[in-house]
Amino acid sequence: MRKTKTITAILCSLALLAGCGNAKGAANTETTSVVTNPATEVETTSSENQTWDRIPSVMIDGVMYQDTGYVSSAIGCGTMDGEITSEVDGSELPAKDNQSNFGTGYAWQRGSEGQIIVVIDGRNEIFRDPEHPFDSDIPAEVLNFRAKVLENRGGSLLVSVMDTPDMFMLPVTGECVIPTDNMESEDIIADGDILRVWSDGLVQEIYPPILPNVYRIVKEEAGPGETSLSLGEYHQNADGTWSYKEKSYQYRLMLTGKLPNAVGESFYIVLSNNKDVSFEEISHRLLSSTFIPETDDSPAVVNMGVYDDLCNVESAGVLVSAFYTTPYGLTVLFDQYDNQISEELLTGEHFALDRWTGENWSPMDTVISDYGFTDIGYPLKKGGMTRKVFNWDWLYGKLEPGRYRIRVQVIGSEVYEAAAVFTISSGDTGAAIDVGDSGLYSEQDRLDVAAVILEEISSWEGCELHQLWYTSDEQNTADNIRWMNELAEGQGLKEQFTECMQFKSNYHSPVDPDKAGGWEPDEEYTNWEWWLARADGGEWHLMTWGY
Repeated sequence: MRKTKTITAILCSLALLAGCGNAKGAANTETTSVVTNPATEVETTSSENQTWDRIPSVMIDGVMYQDTGYVSSAIGCGTMDGEITSEVDGSELPAKDNQSNFGTGYAWQRGSEGQIIVVIDGRNEIFRDPEHPFDSDIPAEVLNFRAKVLENRGGSLLVSVMDTPDMFMLPVTGECVIPTDNMESEDIIADGDILRVWSDGLVQEIYPPILPNVYRIVKEEAGPGETSLSLGEYHQNADGTWSYKEKSYQYRLMLTGKLPNAVGESFYIVLSNNKDVSFEEISHRLLSSTFIPETDDSPAVVNMGVYDDLCNVESAGVLVSAFYTTPYGLTVLFDQYDNQISEELLTGEHFALDRWTGENWSPMDTVISDYGFTDIGYPLKKGGMTRKVFNWDWLYGKLEPGRYRIRVQVIGSEVYEAAAVFTISSGDTGAAIDVGDSGLYSEQDRLDVAAVILEEISSWEGCELHQLWYTSDEQNTADNIRWMNELAEGQGLKEQFTECMQFKSNYHSPVDPDKAGGWEPDEEYTNWEWWLARADGGEWHLMTWGY
């Protein structure tokens, strides 16, 4: 059995999926609730006191909508369009607008065509017009992700999440376990297989975390360019073409549009040999529940995010987007795509947060008035991607659910302001783990090191981890390896280390002074260093941590 250490702080409820739309049913205590076709007559059994409930239904604008059983995890507008104000018995069908057969007081919102969202017990239940034609039986707003199988456990799979479209409120990252009850393929699932998984987003926070409510699992073919979405390094060639994963493309396109039920616009950065590829085409490829096979001419999606007027600094050839978001901080990805920019570009520690009011962006108030930023520059990789972690707990505190943007600096001969939009959902409570990119270590190596660090942090009573991230390959130097071996000698270790790795973290010390120990109580500690080392591909050892 493969020993697994999850690095993901899953930010969702422990609750299992309850029945969608609790129908009230007939008043008789012997009434039984089952799902039937709501268009049929009310069914009865031999017992005159027993009736059958309909599918939960609601009438809006003269149209009957039925509960699909699916939950929307898409980022949506917080403004509701109406409320259910009257009800009929669960064995009947609604007959007028804003009437349901499952209760009153539920807010509803119009979604994509033929579809509405009804908020029931804090969950965005998807209702559809059964007469409307849909491209897919699973709505696009249902959380879905691509994953690689790490281990087939018989009845469940341990998988590593490869990508999750940015439209969702509850992105799934890292490793998790999924049940195979709704596996569509009867093929034998082997380690390394690629899957598409649809889920309601709820997670049982055990070790490793489990997604108990999986709607469907489809096996996808792997091969050249096998990922529809694989954010990563790409570059412009001298002849003006673009290269990504050993393939060349004629065009780099920034496509913008609005995803179903989204508040604002999103963007895709697409490499393609067809300059007429559309936002809708890419969205369908990424979000469709029907597998679309890749071909040599398929476009490559190399970046995506929520669009803002400040996200693309054309004068500097830099695009910014937000990843690994928590209520305490996030990672900003700087995509320096224009090789024609000759000057070196930097970013710094300076940042500011805005909150969306529903009409405009409003600067947020800080929790302290006397503050400043360290005047230091971080080079942006020319023709590549650079990650920078920002922590705001010390300046803004913990963010409440809502839509925000972070404004950062791109520094060249001028100082440009750039911004990345992000959303904090009600389920976001934990830490963001960013294992970054590396040309020296595999992703699994970086995941293993993060797991070792998390195991240590879990023993720190009262401490709250906010962010943990891999720094860079540049820390694997001869001097640092020599330092690791000196520490090993002092600790009585016999290994002769040949590699080392550095992570950094932001965390909050215990509020209770009695638990603070050597820390200042109730303080945010930022850029706390972690150093690990190993010998010739062996086990990673945590050697030291601190400033």
